[in-house]
Amino acid sequence: MRKTKKFAAILLSALILSSSFSALPVSAATIESNNQAVSSDQVIKTKDFMYSVIDNQNIKIEKYIGNDKTVVIPDTIEDKSVKSIGEDAFSNCSNIEKITIPDSVNKIDDYAFYGCSSLNDISIPNSVYNIGKSAFQDCTGLVSISLPDKIFSISESTFQGCSNLINISIPEGVSFINLAAFKDCSNLSNISIPDSVTYLGGNAFQNCTKLVNITIPNSVTNIVGATFDGCTSLVTVSLPNNITSISGNTFCDCPNLENISIPDSVTTIEDSAFRFCKKLKNITIPNKVTNISSYAFYGCTNLEKVSIPDSVTSIGRSAFAFCSNLQDFITPDNITNIDEYTFYSCSKLEKVKLSNKLENIGNYAFGDCESLKSVTIPNSVKILGNGVFSKCTSLNTVTTGSNIKSIGDEAFLECKSLENFSLPSSVKSIGKVAFYNCSSIKSFTIPQIDRISEGMFHGCSGITTITVPNSVKNIDMCAFYDCSNLKSAKLSNNLKSIGEDAFRGCSNLDNIVIPDSVTTIDSGAFYDCSNLKSVKLSNNLTNIDEFLFSGCSSLKDITIPNSVKNISDYAFKSCSNLKSAKLSNNLKSIGKDAFGYCSSLDSIVIPNSVITIDRCAFYDCSNLKSAKLSNNLKSIGEDAFRGCSNLDNIVIPDSVTTIDSGAFYDCSNLKSAKLSNNLKSIGEDAFRGCSNLDNIVIPDSVTTIDSGAFYDCSNLKSVKLSNNLTNIDEFLFSGCSSLKDITIPNSVKNISDYAFKSCSNLKSAKLSNNLKSIGKDAFGYCSSLDSIVIPNSVITIDRCAFYDCSNLKSAKLSNNLKSIGEDAFRGCSNLDNIVIPDSVTTIDSGAFYDCSNLKSAKLSNNLKSIGEDAFRGCSNLDNIVIPDSVTTIDSGAFYDCSNLKSVKLSNNLTNIDEFLFSGCSSLKDITIPNNVKNISDYAFQSCENLNTIVIGNNVETIGNCAFALCENLKNVKISNSVKSIGTAAFRDCDNLDSITISKNVSNIGEFAFGYYSLYNEENDNFDNIKYNNYKIYGYKNTAAETYAKENGFEFISLGKQILTGDANLDGTVNIKDVTYLQMHIAGNKNPDGSPLIDETNKQLFDSIDMNNDGKLTVNDVTALQTYLTQNN
Repeated sequence: MRKTKKFAAILLSALILSSSFSALPVSAATIESNNQAVSSDQVIKTKDFMYSVIDNQNIKIEKYIGNDKTVVIPDTIEDKSVKSIGEDAFSNCSNIEKITIPDSVNKIDDYAFYGCSSLNDISIPNSVYNIGKSAFQDCTGLVSISLPDKIFSISESTFQGCSNLINISIPEGVSFINLAAFKDCSNLSNISIPDSVTYLGGNAFQNCTKLVNITIPNSVTNIVGATFDGCTSLVTVSLPNNITSISGNTFCDCPNLENISIPDSVTTIEDSAFRFCKKLKNITIPNKVTNISSYAFYGCTNLEKVSIPDSVTSIGRSAFAFCSNLQDFITPDNITNIDEYTFYSCSKLEKVKLSNKLENIGNYAFGDCESLKSVTIPNSVKILGNGVFSKCTSLNTVTTGSNIKSIGDEAFLECKSLENFSLPSSVKSIGKVAFYNCSSIKSFTIPQIDRISEGMFHGCSGITTITVPNSVKNIDMCAFYDCSNLKSAKLSNNLKSIGEDAFRGCSNLDNIVIPDSVTTIDSGAFYDCSNLKSVKLSNNLTNIDEFLFSGCSSLKDITIPNSVKNISDYAFKSCSNLKSAKLSNNLKSIGKDAFGYCSSLDSIVIPNSVITIDRCAFYDCSNLKSAKLSNNLKSIGEDAFRGCSNLDNIVIPDSVTTIDSGAFYDCSNLKSAKLSNNLKSIGEDAFRGCSNLDNIVIPDSVTTIDSGAFYDCSNLKSVKLSNNLTNIDEFLFSGCSSLKDITIPNSVKNISDYAFKSCSNLKSAKLSNNLKSIGKDAFGYCSSLDSIVIPNSVITIDRCAFYDCSNLKSAKLSNNLKSIGEDAFRGCSNLDNIVIPDSVTTIDSGAFYDCSNLKSAKLSNNLKSIGEDAFRGCSNLDNIVIPDSVTTIDSGAFYDCSNLKSVKLSNNLTNIDEFLFSGCSSLKDITIPNNVKNISDYAFQSCENLNTIVIGNNVETIGNCAFALCENLKNVKISNSVKSIGTAAFRDCDNLDSITISKNVSNIGEFAFGYYSLYNEENDNFDNIKYNNYKIYGYKNTAAETYAKENGFEFISLGKQILTGDANLDGTVNIKDVTYLQMHIAGNKNPDGSPLIDETNKQLFDSIDMNNDGKLTVNDVTALQTYLTQNN
C-alpha cells in the first residue's frame, strides 16, 4: 500500500511539472526534447508510461516502460480520462506481479498483458466491455481472475497458456468463447459456462488437463473442433440439446472420459471426435445420425458396446479401429459401404452382423480382429477389399454370398483357424497372398478365375489336393509355396506359365504333369519338392529356369524335351537321387551348378548341340563314372566336374579351346585325360587333386596353363609339356610326388613360384635354354633332385627356389645371374661346392643356410653384398675369400661355420656385422681391414680356437661380446683409433692375461676384460668372475685406468702416448717417419751401433706396427704411407 501511494505521489508530481513545462511527444523511433504543442494520436512519454491522446479527450496507454512489480494505472493523465490499454502495452513485462486498472478503462486491446509471467493479481473493472485476443496469454503466474459483466465475448487465445489459472468466472452475457480462449490452462479445474454462450470456438479448452467435469448449456448451438482435445482428466460432459454435429477432435485424447450422452439433435459425428477416449465403455448413437466419420472412436480401448441406428449410412475409415474391448457389432441396415480399417485390431470382436444392403467391405476393415470366429457375408456384397479379414487368427467359418466378384490382396492372410470356406462361382479375381498361411484349410475349389495370384495359397499346409481349372492361364510366383501336405496337383490344360517358386517347398508332392500349353516355368517353381519322384515336362518349354527342380531329392530320372535350348543355373542342384538325365538334342548350354551335388548320377551324355558347360555344372557328382562330351563344346566351365570322385577317364573333344579353373579338381579316380588338340588354355587348379592321374600330354596348341593346374596329382609320373608354353605358373606341379623327371621346353621364359614344390621324387629337371627367372620355392622340398644346371639365360633365382633339396649335390649357376634370392639353396645338405659367377652382385639372406656339406664356395669378383645368414651352418666350409668388391656382409652370414679355418675379408668393408663369424670354432686368426670402423656385437663370439686378432687402424667401436668365449685368444692389440669397447667384449677369453688400451678409448663396458662367466644353479643365471693376476696396460687418467681401478685389476702405465706412425718420436707424423722406418728395416744403426728403432719398446712398436701383424716389414711402410694420405 505504501509503495502504491509512493507511485501515485511520483505520478502526481510529474503531472504538476507537466503543467509548467511542455510534455515531450514520442514517436516509435524518436523522442523530441524541445517544447511543442501536443496533437491527437501523438505518443507521449512520462517516467513509466508512453501514451497517446485520442480525439483530444481520452488517453490510451501505449506502453509501460517502468520496472516496478506493482503497477497502478492512473484514471486520468493531463486531466484526460484513461480509456484504453493498447496493444502490447504490458507485453512481456515479466517483472510485474500486480496491476490495478482504473474504472475509467473500458477496453483492453490485443496482447495487452501477453507474457506477464509473474502477474498474479489483477483487477479488471466492470467498465471494461472488450478484452482483445491473447490479452493475458502466457500469464503463467495468474491463479484466478474475475471478468467484468459487460463483456460479450472471450476473444481468441485470451487466456491461452495461463498454466496456473485455477478459477475463472465467466459472466452472464458472454455469447462467444472463441478459438483457444483457455487452451493450455493446465491447472484449470473448474469452469462454469453461462446460458448466454452460443458458441464454443476451436481448441477453446484444449489441454486443460485438470478439468474434470463440464456442462455445456443448451444455448450453445455450435462447438468447433478440438474444443476439449487433450483434457486428460475430463470424466463427464453434458452436451447441449441443440447441436447438430460433434466436430472433429472435440474430445480427442480424453482418456478418462467415461460417460457422455450424445443428444438426439446430432446428425454427424466428425473425424476423431472421441479418438483415444480410452475409458469410454458404452455409446449410443442417436437416430438422426447419418454419418460416423473417420477415426471417430479410434483407440477407445474400453468401448464394449455401441448402438448404431439404421439412419447411419456411412462409417468412415478406422472409425472403431483399436477398440480392443468391443465384442459384437450389428451393421445398420442402410450401410452400403464399410470403409477401410473400420474395425481394425478390435481384438475381442467375436460377432459381426453385416447389413443385407452392404456392397463393399473396405481394405483391412476387420484386419487383426483375432477373436472373430465366424462371419456371414451377405449376397449384396460384391467386393472384399485388401486384407479385409487378414490376421483374424480365430476365424473358423466364412459363409460367402453368391455375388462376390473380387477378393483383394491379403483378404484372409494368416487366418490360421479357417477350415470351412467355399467361394461362389461369381468370383472372377482373387488378389495376392489372399489365403497366405491359412494352414487349416484342407480342401479348396478354385473358381473360374484366369490366374492364381502371387502367394495366393502360400503356407496353406493343410491342403492335400488341388485342381487348377482350365480357365487359369497363369500360376503366379509363390502361389502354392510351402503347401507342405500337397500330394496331388492337376494343372489347367490352358496353362501358359508357372511363376517363380510357385510350388516351392511342397515337400509331399510326388508327381507333376506339366501340360504342353505351358511355355514358361520361372525359377524355383518346384524347388525343395523333396518327395517329387516323377516329372513330365511340357514339350513346348524352351528353357529350364534357375533352381527349377533344385532340392528334389527323390527325383530319380528326368527327360528334357527337345524343345529346350538351355538348362539354367542350379536347375537340378542337390537332386541327390537323380540317376538318369536324358538331355534335349537341341540343348545349347548347361548353366552353373545345373546338376551340382547330384550324387547318384552315374553317367551323362552331353549332346553335340551343346556349346558351353558353365561353372560347377556337375560339381560333386560323386557317383559319376562316365561323361561323354559334345563334339561342338567350346569351353568347360570353372569347377564343372569338380569332386566327381568316380570319374575315371575323360576325352576332351578337339572343339574345346578352354578348360576353366577347377574343371576336374578332386576327380580323385581320374586315370586318363585326353586333351583337345586345339586347346589353348588350362585354368587354375583344373586337374588339381587328380591323385590317380599317371600321365598327361599337353598339346602344342596350349599357350597358357594357370596356377595349380596339376597341383597334388600325387600319382603323376610322366608329363609332356607344350612347346609353346612361355610360363610355368605358380604351384603348377606342386605336390606331384611321383614325378621323376621334367623337361622344360625352350619356349618357357619363367618358372613361377612353387611350380614344382614338394615333387619329392623328382631327380632330373632339364631347364629351358631361354629361361630368365626361377620363382620362389619353385623346386623347394624336391628332396630327390641331385643336380641342376641353370642356363646362362637366367638372371634371377628367387627366394627358396631350391629350399631343402637335401639330395642336391651339384648346382651350376648361370653366368648371367645377378642375384641369388633369400634362402635359395637353404637346407641343400649334400651340396659340396658352389661357384658364384662374376655376374652376381648380391647373395641374399640365408641363400646357402644349412648347406652342411658345402666345402668350397668361390664368390663372384663383382659381389657387393652378402645377406644375413647367407652361409650360416655351412659346417664343412673350411675357407672363404671375400673379394674387395664386397662392401656389406649382413649379420650371421658365416655363423656356426664350425670348420672355417681361413677368412680373407674385403678391404672395402666398413662394418663387421653382428654374429658374422660367431661359432666359427676352427678359425685361428683374423685380420680386420683398415677400412672397418665397427666390430659389432657377438661378431666373433665363441671362436674358441682364435688366438690372434689384427684390428685395423680405423676401428672405432668393438661391440658387446664381440670376442667373448674366444678361449685361445692370446694376442690382442687395440688400435689407437678405438674409442669404445662394449660390455663383455673379451669376456671368457681364458688365455688372455693382459690387454693394452690406447688413451683414445673413452668408454669400456661392464666385464669387457678380465672376466669369465660361471653358471649359478641357485638363481639359474651366470655369474661374472674375475681372472687372477689380470693386467691392463694403458695411460694415466684414461678409461683404461678407471676400468682397472673399478674392477680391482693391476694397472701398468705406459707413460706418454706415442702417436700412431711416429717412428722417429719427434711428436709429429709425416714423410720423415716413412723414411725413418724404411732405414730401420734396411738395417741402418744409430752412431752407438744400436737399432734406429727399439723394438723392445712395446708402446713404440705397437704405434708403428701399422698392419698389426706383430713384426716390422715393408708392409708397415706401405700402410704408413696410406695412413698419411687418409689423414692429411
